[in-house]
Amino acid sequence: MRYAGSLLSLQGLLYLCIAGFFVFAYADTFKELWHYWIEGYNWQFLVPIAFVYMLWDRKDLYAGLNKKPGILPGLILLLLGCTLLIVGQVSSTHSLREISIIINVFGLVFLLFGANYVRALFWPLIYLMLMLSVTSELLGTLRYPLKFISATVAADALQMAGYAVYRDGTFLQLPHITIEVADSCSGLNQMISSIALGIPIAFTILNKWWKRIAIIIFSMLLGLVMNWIRVFLIATWNYASAKEVLHGPYGIYELPFIFLVGVFITLAVAMRMADKTDFRPRNSQDAAPDVASGRPADRGAVRASVVAILVLSITAMYLNTWKAEPVYLQGGFAGFPMTIAGFQGKPIDGLEKPFYAGLAHDEFIASYVDLAGETARVYIGYFPSQNQQEELIDYRYNWLHAGAESIKLPSSSSEMSMKRNSVRTRNRNVTVFFSYDINGRNIIDPKLVKLASVYDALIKRHNNGAIIVVMFDKDAQALSITEQEFLTEVMHLATARLPGG
Repeated sequence: MRYAGSLLSLQGLLYLCIAGFFVFAYADTFKELWHYWIEGYNWQFLVPIAFVYMLWDRKDLYAGLNKKPGILPGLILLLLGCTLLIVGQVSSTHSLREISIIINVFGLVFLLFGANYVRALFWPLIYLMLMLSVTSELLGTLRYPLKFISATVAADALQMAGYAVYRDGTFLQLPHITIEVADSCSGLNQMISSIALGIPIAFTILNKWWKRIAIIIFSMLLGLVMNWIRVFLIATWNYASAKEVLHGPYGIYELPFIFLVGVFITLAVAMRMADKTDFRPRNSQDAAPDVASGRPADRGAVRASVVAILVLSITAMYLNTWKAEPVYLQGGFAGFPMTIAGFQGKPIDGLEKPFYAGLAHDEFIASYVDLAGETARVYIGYFPSQNQQEELIDYRYNWLHAGAESIKLPSSSSEMSMKRNSVRTRNRNVTVFFSYDINGRNIIDPKLVKLASVYDALIKRHNNGAIIVVMFDKDAQALSITEQEFLTEVMHLATARLPGG
C-alpha cells in the first residue's frame, strides 16, 4: 500500500511536470491565441471549457478503460508536434504552432493512456480544433462572400424599413456616414463560434444523432443571422447622424452581446427539442477503477511520463533560448530616389484602407506622379527579424493574395516575379503589384516565403525579409511603357538596398 501510494503521488507529480512544460513550451502561442480570441470577439476561448465539461458529462466514454501507454506511437506524434511548434515559432507561422497543439494533445493521450483512450476520445479531442484561429484561416475564402451577403441583407432590410441607403460592394452609404462591413463583421468568426458552442449543447442535451445535427446546423445559421441583425442595428443607430460610438449605446451592438443572444436561443431550442429519451442515465461505472492498475502498468505509465517530460522540456528550453539575430538596414531607406522613370515623388504618411502601414521596422512610403498625371504609390517594408508582432506574411494582408495573378518583369540581367491584383479602396479601384524579398531571393508565393524564412532561421539564425508594393491609381490589366519602366526600376532600386541585393 505504501508503494502504491508513493507511486500514485509520483505519477501525479509527473503529470504536473508534463502540464508545466507543455504550458512553458506554448507560452507565446497561447498568448497569441488569447489575443485572437479577445480581438475577434469570437468566444472560441469557451471551447476548452466546453471540452472539459463534455469529458465530465460523458465519463461513460472512457471510465473503466485499461491504461496501456503507447510509448512508440505517442513519442512519434509528440516529436512531430514539437517539430511543427519549433518550425512555426522560428518562422512566425502561427498556424503551424496551433496545429501542433492538437497533434501534441493526441500524442500525450496516446503516450500516457494508450490507443483505447485515443479511440474513445477522438471526437472530443478533434473538437479542440475549433478553438484555433487556423479554422478561420482555412475558411478564409468565405470571408468576402459573407461580408457581401451581410451588406446586401442589411441594405435590403433597411430599404424595406423605409431608410435611404445605397450599397456599394461591402459599403453602406447612409445620409451622414458610410459604413464598411469589415472582416470582423463578415460573420465567419461568429459562425465558427456558434458551431463551437452548438456542439457541446447538442452533445450534452440531446442524445439522438439527427437532433444533434439539426441543432448544430441551426446554431451555424443563427450565428450568421445574428450578425446580419447586428449590421442592421448599427446602420439604424448611425442613420440620423454619425455617432461617436459606432456600435450603439454602451457598445450594445458589439459582437459579445449579439452573439450571446444567439447562444441563448440555441440553448432554448435544444431544451425544447429534448425529450425523456435524450436524458441518459448515469453510468454506474463512472468511478470504476482501472482493472489493469498493477505494478507493471504503473511502471509503464512512469516511463511514458518521463519520455513526455524529456521531449517537452527540451522543446521548451530551445524555444525560450533561441533568438533570431536581426539584420538591420544600413541607413534604412534614406536617399531612395524621388525621380524614377519620369515619375516625380514625395514621401507620404500612410496608405488608404484596406492597406496598412506601420507593420514593418523600416518603411518607405511615397507617392509618384508622371507628366500625364498618372499616380503610383510605393510601399517597401523591411523586417530585420520576424515575430508574431512583426511578420512578413501578416494576416492583415491575406486578402491581397485572393485572386492575384503572377507576372514577370523583364530585365536586362534577370527576370523578377510579382503578383498583380485589383483592389477596391474607399474611393476607387487600384491595381496593385507586390512581391517579397528574402535575402536576395525574389518570391511571390506566401508559403515559399515561410519556407525560406524557416530555412534561414534554422540554418543561418536570422529570418529577415521585405515586402515591396506598388499601386497604380487605376483599374487596368495593361500598363503603359512608362509605368512598366517605373515598376521595374522600383523593384531594382528596392532589392539593391536590401540584404543580398
